[in-house]
Amino acid sequence: MESPINPPLQLRDLRALVAPSVERPCTALVVAGATTALMLAIPVAGSIDALLRQPIPTLDHSHDHGVAALSTALIDTGTHLAISLFVLVAVIVPLCYGATSIGLRAVRREQVSMGELFAAYRRPIAFILLSTVLVVCAAIPLLAWLVVGMPIAVVVAVASSVGEIDQERQFVLVATTIVLIGLPFIALALYLQCRLAFAGTLLLDRSVERQSALTALAFSWRMTRGQNVALSRTAWYAVWALIRPIGADYGRGVFTRGLPEFVALFSGSYELLAGRTPPHAQS
Repeated sequence: MESPINPPLQLRDLRALVAPSVERPCTALVVAGATTALMLAIPVAGSIDALLRQPIPTLDHSHDHGVAALSTALIDTGTHLAISLFVLVAVIVPLCYGATSIGLRAVRREQVSMGELFAAYRRPIAFILLSTVLVVCAAIPLLAWLVVGMPIAVVVAVASSVGEIDQERQFVLVATTIVLIGLPFIALALYLQCRLAFAGTLLLDRSVERQSALTALAFSWRMTRGQNVALSRTAWYAVWALIRPIGADYGRGVFTRGLPEFVALFSGSYELLAGRTPPHAQS
């Protein structure tokens, strides 16, 4: 038996819920917003760095040089991947959910302490498991994109070279093909992250019984069932709330209003949806 679908999340209800906490956000909520921005910026900076660190092709095409270059590239990629996964599991995910825990307590008008930012480290095993599931759910569609996209990109490259297309146009054609093929896989990765996004907040929610990581993931999946459009609308509004105060106080409004509201909207969405979801409903 499937669990009933919750009524769609209404943006007006969410805005009314978070308004008192973001009108004059407490210091902890401001810090939570700044921490979230920093944690989300780390992967972006890492991706840009990875692109800039790509080796410049040389004219030496000898076998020994090619093997050495490939070995170095593989070792460098593996090292960066291992470091990135460690930072993601040990730092980014726990601190982001610590920030949402602060947002949840602020939305509930409860007393908030700065120590709540590190609440996830009180449950390290649960968050390691949670982070692993989130990483895998993002990695599988992206790996599928690689498996499907690369052969097609090779075929397009070969076909375009036969057609005597210049290198610049050939590069644009191949890149466009790869991007278009990747759109469904990126959408799938985002969909899975959206459905499981509230699991970490549930693990830190003091108003419910202590949950395991798998139970929290299942609960997040149930509470977001049928909420795709509503959560997408909420996400767009959260982005608008983030960029809206850019011009206020010489840009400081992003930190004093935009980022706190961004965190509060996520936590408020959890608060509304969790309250409507039967705790033991079957999915």
